[in-house]
Amino acid sequence: MGEKVSPAYRILRELPEGALRREAALLVDLVVDEELSVGPLEEIPALPGADPVRALLCWRLSIAAAHPRRSSMQLVLSCFPDWLRKLDGRPACAPFLLACPAIASAAGELGVSGVTEVLDAAAECAGEEDARVVLEAVASYSDAFRDIIVGIARISRAAAHHVRVDLLQRLEALLPLEQIAERGDSRKFIPALARMSDAYFSSGPVSWRRAIEVVLAVLESSVSSARSTAEALTALIPRLEAANRESYLEDFGKLIARLGTQAVGQALGSLPDLYAKHGREASRRFVEAVCDAADQFGANAGQHFLEQKTRAAREFFNAAP
Repeated sequence: MGEKVSPAYRILRELPEGALRREAALLVDLVVDEELSVGPLEEIPALPGADPVRALLCWRLSIAAAHPRRSSMQLVLSCFPDWLRKLDGRPACAPFLLACPAIASAAGELGVSGVTEVLDAAAECAGEEDARVVLEAVASYSDAFRDIIVGIARISRAAAHHVRVDLLQRLEALLPLEQIAERGDSRKFIPALARMSDAYFSSGPVSWRRAIEVVLAVLESSVSSARSTAEALTALIPRLEAANRESYLEDFGKLIARLGTQAVGQALGSLPDLYAKHGREASRRFVEAVCDAADQFGANAGQHFLEQKTRAAREFFNAAP
């Protein structure tokens, strides 16, 4: 008795001869060979988009990328048509078809909600280039640990919402996947950054951007210091009045630019106290005086002023108008 043919192949009869039917046949072959549920294949004739052959190719490659976890393969098989519909007609659609196989390889870690968050981020992008950056950022970390992949997805959503996807490129350049160890600060940095991103998201685009920029500036010197800075900034939010956050983060950035990472401890410790005790304007004048000292006499002199080790620094707020 001959081997029973899967009913999934009847779908091919609904398609015209040519490239579309050939690509669909390869997709059906993969699904049948892997013994996945064939129900989602009913979507083949109704796939949206101007290039159904390319969409079928992407669908097949994405399922294959999720191998060998059958649950992940089934997830991609079942969800791909909805993913495509979400982005159809948007600037993100073409970049999605290129990046989907890499993202699909992490589908098991991201889950349906995680992939949806990535696609929502891409859908928010007004241009194809921004969408490409968002999707490629997630794809570049697709072989990382689950909390790193999920963290990148959350940061990407915020970056797209605030129209600063360039910060994703900077993050990827400073900490590429190959530099992330199995344990230690590099392993924990991106999840810490994602928590900080979430914490500052509702503070508005300027505060969010400045917080990310401060941490990335520290990351240029030390992943350990960058991780602790991200965690400290997250914990600091309740101490910072909403009206002062933008100014405080701008001052933090100025201190890092002039003094380097030696200023991190004071920026996280004493500077919020100065804001609370002396107010925003006086505290900002103090930071300007620190920067002037650094510009005139060097970073170490500026650091001494910041730590109020000089007479002028100790008397600054008494003399301030």
